[in-house]
Amino acid sequence: MSKETIPTSPRQTQGSCLCGKVAYEITGEPLGVAACHCTNCKKASGAPFMWNVILLRNQFRMVSGEDVVKSFDDIGTGSGNTSHRSFCSNCGSSVFINNDGRPEWTIVMTGCMKDVPAEWSPKMELYCKYKAKWLPDVEGVKRFTEGLP
Repeated sequence: MSKETIPTSPRQTQGSCLCGKVAYEITGEPLGVAACHCTNCKKASGAPFMWNVILLRNQFRMVSGEDVVKSFDDIGTGSGNTSHRSFCSNCGSSVFINNDGRPEWTIVMTGCMKDVPAEWSPKMELYCKYKAKWLPDVEGVKRFTEGLP
């Protein structure tokens, strides 16, 4: 009888800001993965959308740099809930978001991850009414004109 290899512990995914002062670790799999096209995410990322993983707060752990993490309280969100956008005060990298409307979640930007697992491709597109017209749709994902219902 052959033994199959069974993972004994959940996946660990690391990330850091551009300068490396802020580092974090994610344990396990995300609740969801989204490309967000809202105006605020575009401005915060400096890109046409922000690719985010949605986690339970206890899946996200700061490894270093808590002393340089600053937060901007984004009160002008489409949902009406304040998003606390955390970034490195040294290099400016957007790292994670906590939102008053979903206090059990932490949303992490994939751009700061060391290696984004292939399975963490976007499964939904949010705020598609603000999507850049030249961007193609991500095939096979749910699309929402606004945010999550």
